[in-house]
Amino acid sequence: MRLFVAIEIPPAHRAEIERRLLARRGAWPAARWVRAEILHVTLAFLGEVDGAQVDALAGGLARGVQSVAPRRLAWTAAGAFPERGPARVLWLGLDGDPKLAAIHDAIVGAARGAGLLVAGAGAFRPHLTVARCPRPWPRAAVDGFRGAFAEPVGEPFETSEAVLFESQLGPAGPHHRAIARLPFSGTSC
Repeated sequence: MRLFVAIEIPPAHRAEIERRLLARRGAWPAARWVRAEILHVTLAFLGEVDGAQVDALAGGLARGVQSVAPRRLAWTAAGAFPERGPARVLWLGLDGDPKLAAIHDAIVGAARGAGLLVAGAGAFRPHLTVARCPRPWPRAAVDGFRGAFAEPVGEPFETSEAVLFESQLGPAGPHHRAIARLPFSGTSC
């Protein structure tokens, strides 16, 4: 099973993101746009996991995040990776709350504790991938994308859990299925 852990995006925010993208996509270079119904903020990509390990992994992940308090999140800006030169990935950023990095670290630690080899080195940058560019976009096109998100996307939103997802790849793109909900039940922010 191909697994990852993510924060779900409220339906109203997904709809607003899709509305802004649809209004301008025709003027931008080609991209593989992420379908609105599967938009999420990845906390950790776990890769291929044996189905027999999933229950133990989900339990370890739940224990890893249980002391986390629910978080209030807000979109900050739009951008692209790499940050300089032609763009390959278009994203929306989340506030720089250090607690998100702590959640990422807890998930990576729990996954490693379950025997998974999870990439976790480097700084965690919370973001929502909205497109991948098969041909890199020039910076002028990236500036147009940023302009579409100059205004905030909805009000800040509360998240009280992470979700362990299975990602099934197919000809129409990925399909994500929730495997386990990982509640944040802590009380301090």
